[in-house]
Amino acid sequence: MHYKGWNVDSFVDNWYQRKRYLKAYDKYIQLMTNIKMWPRSTRPPIEPPEITLMPGRLGKNRKKAKDEPVKKKFGKATRKERKMTCSLCKSIGHNKKGCPILIS
Repeated sequence: MHYKGWNVDSFVDNWYQRKRYLKAYDKYIQLMTNIKMWPRSTRPPIEPPEITLMPGRLGKNRKKAKDEPVKKKFGKATRKERKMTCSLCKSIGHNKKGCPILIS
């Protein structure tokens, strides 16, 4: 736009111009410094909604306490949890394929 020499303001809508923005916020708003200054409502206070049970089977998991120990799960163990034991030399840390006795 600047290269062509066009006026940028003609492409901006009237609502987004600085003059209109300042006009919207030129009114002074009185502050309420204390809760006693709030207007009193004649309506009843807002109550929380009633709890209704949803249809279906209840969940079997419960929320555990922070200090409750974590129970181990059954099933296939991951490689991180498993300790390899060599069937040849009976030492922990490698298996039969990587045994130093077999390699040497």
